[in-house]
Amino acid sequence: MAITLDITGILQAAAFWVSNRGNSNGYKLYLYFYVMLTLISMIIGNDPVILSGTVFLVYYTRATRLQPIPWLMSEFAAANTASMVLFVGNPTNVVICEGFGINNAAFTAYTILPFVACNVFCFVALALQFKDSKYIPRKLNITGQLNVHEVLQDPVGAIVGSIVLCSCLIVILVLSFFHIDVWKITLPFAGFKFCFDMAWDHYRYRNRKLSGVAAASKEDAVNYALQRVTSSTGLPHD
Repeated sequence: MAITLDITGILQAAAFWVSNRGNSNGYKLYLYFYVMLTLISMIIGNDPVILSGTVFLVYYTRATRLQPIPWLMSEFAAANTASMVLFVGNPTNVVICEGFGINNAAFTAYTILPFVACNVFCFVALALQFKDSKYIPRKLNITGQLNVHEVLQDPVGAIVGSIVLCSCLIVILVLSFFHIDVWKITLPFAGFKFCFDMAWDHYRYRNRKLSGVAAASKEDAVNYALQRVTSSTGLPHD
């Protein structure tokens, strides 16, 4: 469910939206990206965020001529600390809960404070380590606005996928008190999402709605949108 949600382009769209909020302020943008990656990783886990976010940051730092290491390290720190909150955030969490019979809600209750401490400490440590302006400049040399809609390839799929995933997580937390196996809860949601994806993609294909940027891979869509804004600001791009 998390991977198919990522394919809709919703994570890239969120990153573009955050980038527009930070504008040309490097420090503000660094904080905004960290918070965004933390919140998303809490919901869908670290793997989809790493796979999707890394692609975006590679293109973004290249387009804006930023040092990529601080931004990638921020992504890794945010994603991997946030994945400890929910038991579905990381395969290790699932093994611990299932192996030791730990209630899923209780797991979150035990990990929420360590998560907050690690997350805040990681950001402070990264901000201090990369405080030099050559890593995080005070002002970015970019004035254009990234178009969120150009990377949101499937708005309907993003809405349905978000509802299904969030509903699944809520049901899992509630039913964890009744000691129901997790796979029995997630399977119906995953089955519904699979059927929806098949039907929706078939509908779009038959109606010729899978064309242009919408039919491109998410990497191509991100690169296309970044080229648009860098072209308007005079920055070099590949």
